Amino acid sequence: MKIGKREIILQHTTPRNMATAGRKSATLIQALRYLGQDQVDDRVVAILRRQIEDKDRAGIRKDLIHAPAWIADLLAKIAAAVLRPMRGKDRIGLKAVRVIDRHKMAKHFDLKFSDLLHAPPMSSQ
Repeated sequence: MKIGKREIILQHTTPRNMATAGRKSATLIQALRYLGQDQVDDRVVAILRRQIEDKDRAGIRKDLIHAPAWIADLLAKIAAAVLRPMRGKDRIGLKAVRVIDRHKMAKHFDLKFSDLLHAPPMSSQ
């Protein structure tokens, strides 16, 4: 098919390849297929893990059935949950609860935690 000076060639593909079209998992599957099983090592998996956002991980896990077996194994590693250190109010809350539990003082407190960096400025009275 020609459009202006450009020629577009339409090629047949399998429904399995089209099942993930337009998603991050399709890009990952094609990239891993292009690299080949022999060229993908732990370094490549680590790089891809860093590039994937948390919101995309569930979609990648859902699309594992559309990938070849060796790619599905790699995608499972790539889409595995990334453990991040606690920060802000989560970390403060965990430490405070440990201290309160250690001294058995929970009945004396109504606990509300917030991140000090995001707290509104205090008004002067």
